Amino acid sequence: MYPNRGGLLKNKKNDILIGEIIGHLNQRIGDEYFEYRLI
Repeated sequence: MYPNRGGLLKNKKNDILIGEIIGHLNQRIGDEYFEYRLI
């Protein structure tokens, strides 16, 4: 997945950060979709 890993810990922190951002976006999209379904 990563062609050149600088450091495992650094990449792991980045993965967690990216995962949190994606999870937050998915939650927002899910909420908006759910509200749209209710209308």
